[in-house]
Amino acid sequence: MGASQSLCRAKATGCDWEGAPAPVEVIEAAAAPAGQDAVEPEEIISRFQAAFPGATSESDNDITARQDSKSRRRVLLNRALVPDVDIMRGISLQSTLVWGGRLWRLAPAGLPEQELASRWRDSRRVEHFDVFLSHTWRTKGLSKFLSLSLQCGWLRIFLAWFLAILLLEVLAFWDILSPHILVQ
Repeated sequence: MGASQSLCRAKATGCDWEGAPAPVEVIEAAAAPAGQDAVEPEEIISRFQAAFPGATSESDNDITARQDSKSRRRVLLNRALVPDVDIMRGISLQSTLVWGGRLWRLAPAGLPEQELASRWRDSRRVEHFDVFLSHTWRTKGLSKFLSLSLQCGWLRIFLAWFLAILLLEVLAFWDILSPHILVQ
């Protein structure tokens, strides 16, 4: 899947593969003698600092400052990702699908000012979005309309299909509708 041949093919052809797994290194640690107490974390840190004089542990203030910096960054990011409520406008998806999805089929760049003003009047201020649809006008509008109709109206389509089949079966049962295929 990458730019080079697979590991299986490289092994089969006898090639030296640069990504071959490294040999496993086994490290064992002996248990502390029974009479010796467990070493405290502070003692481990002091031993480490004595062995490596350049390595210093962070103070509690440094850790707290770093956590504050992370939380401040998170707050700023959340603020940037939340849209401004003053400019948020929405329209119900159901109302966009009327008249054969005219809103989805016609690109706004080619519409007259009156039509654009009508679309603005149809929208209203909202506090949040239930669904946010982002789309490009390069794709055909009919495919968008059919896709949204199936996504949003599949239950109605299913019920209409079921009722039509039921009606046809009842009419065929009462011999009002003759079947096209005779079963012998």
